[in-house]
Amino acid sequence: MNLTSSPLSSTTNLKNMTSSDEPKKLEELRRTEQARSQMRKNINEVCREWEGTTLKTNKDVRVALIRISVVLGKDGGALAMMIPFFQMFAGGPLGIGQQWFSWIHMDDLMNVIYEALTKPSYQGVINGTAPNPVRLGEMCQQLGSVLGRPSWLPVPDLALKALVTEKQNS
Repeated sequence: MNLTSSPLSSTTNLKNMTSSDEPKKLEELRRTEQARSQMRKNINEVCREWEGTTLKTNKDVRVALIRISVVLGKDGGALAMMIPFFQMFAGGPLGIGQQWFSWIHMDDLMNVIYEALTKPSYQGVINGTAPNPVRLGEMCQQLGSVLGRPSWLPVPDLALKALVTEKQNS
């Protein structure tokens, strides 16, 4: 099984299950991220294929696809991985910090999901992200300011990979 076949086959199965004459509703929540260059197929292409397959669902089935960006909240997620670096006075962006950073706060995401589940007008592709992305360097400057710590040391990929691996293994 590969990155493309798994979501497409499960979406096709959902489509087939909802093809009866009885109207039903189907909400499919998804998140997207930019793919690394070494991936066989660009994640954006995979997402477009997945969305295309899902949107071909029976016309009586309401489909809401939520594209979820990086989720920020005080109890975990991306911030939980970034804050320790700032607390050790070693905070900063990944690399040079010029990459765009799309994000959404956990509370806002919960509201988007709730609205998509309860309001028929929510259908098709919905962006679960703040309206204005920022450069990662700018976001790190703000985070450092809030924490009373500098944002001066770019985090090498190796350090981030080690932290992510440690979190996954714990």
